[in-house]
Amino acid sequence: MCINCPEIDENSADEVKPDSDRNRAVTCASGQFLTIEYESGGTKRVPVTSLTCSSEFAWETTGGTFPGYPSFDELNKAIKWKARCIPPTSGVGPACQALPYDASSAVCGSKYDCYEPVFKNGEVPAKMECDDPGALRRTADIEKIAPTCKNGAWTENGVDFEKTTKVMCINCPDIITNLADEDLPKSEGNSAVTCDKGQLTIEYERDGLRQVPVSSLTCSSEFAWSATGGPFPGFSSFTDLNNEIGWKARCIKPATGDCHSCTKALVSITKNSAGSHDFESDNIDQSGTCAVLSFICKGTSANIEFNKGGGVVMDGEDGAVDGVAKLTLVCNADGTAWKPVVVDMPVTQVECASLGG
Repeated sequence: MCINCPEIDENSADEVKPDSDRNRAVTCASGQFLTIEYESGGTKRVPVTSLTCSSEFAWETTGGTFPGYPSFDELNKAIKWKARCIPPTSGVGPACQALPYDASSAVCGSKYDCYEPVFKNGEVPAKMECDDPGALRRTADIEKIAPTCKNGAWTENGVDFEKTTKVMCINCPDIITNLADEDLPKSEGNSAVTCDKGQLTIEYERDGLRQVPVSSLTCSSEFAWSATGGPFPGFSSFTDLNNEIGWKARCIKPATGDCHSCTKALVSITKNSAGSHDFESDNIDQSGTCAVLSFICKGTSANIEFNKGGGVVMDGEDGAVDGVAKLTLVCNADGTAWKPVVVDMPVTQVECASLGG
């Protein structure tokens, strides 16, 4: 048998249809644009400069890129498509080639994070796009641009771009963190920066180490980091700081202290009951693993009541009836309360009493 490329599918509603010479070169009448139409996340129309039957009897094209597929060959193997002749009034024109990506600018990696635009050739009109609106830049001068494809040329506001115009996308640069921190700041696509734990803090050097808590850190519409909070010693604003020096974003745990930071102020001393009087001593010992606060009450039948009757320590509980009652408290792990050695209960009030006062 003899083989040839299969018949091309057409759109029966089109006034002008593609023409081919025994399924070889496919052409459109003058003024019409030869276009490949297919479905991939919506209808795609890709202008091409040629559509021919190869020596292996498979359709091949020149010009155009095909969203969803690395090449026309892969598209042709995977799904059905149509060849159409599209008039200029449709908005589809001759194929544009992607503007070349170049991130050699000195601002890349310092002022901005630079990345490659996406060539949206299946759109009408075709365009170059970035993840964020307004992020497309001409590499030479970092000028914001938004060219579209018209009649085979990239243009914006009536001004054509050279086909060699180098472009790139920009974003806020990656934040610098302290890798030794237990909790690191997080950002989604370099947008808002957050902390799972701890206080979001800007750290920098200016007349010594500075750590300034902030309520927000976001990438602005101009792709520069912006913070609310402060003030920032040495600078009039975070913007000035960001423009002048490097800084780090950190998640710093609030200064709640540790088990050596409890103070006497956490326990109130009262003298409300009959026979109550001053303690002999109330001293903090910092020599051990955690701080220890010892209350010593002296007198006949000395006793120490705590938490308004919630507990009491009597003379003789240490094995010796010697007119001395002693209450020993240990500072808890985060430095916020004193607790008895054998009971996990904060002690907030104590009172010393004995017979005769």
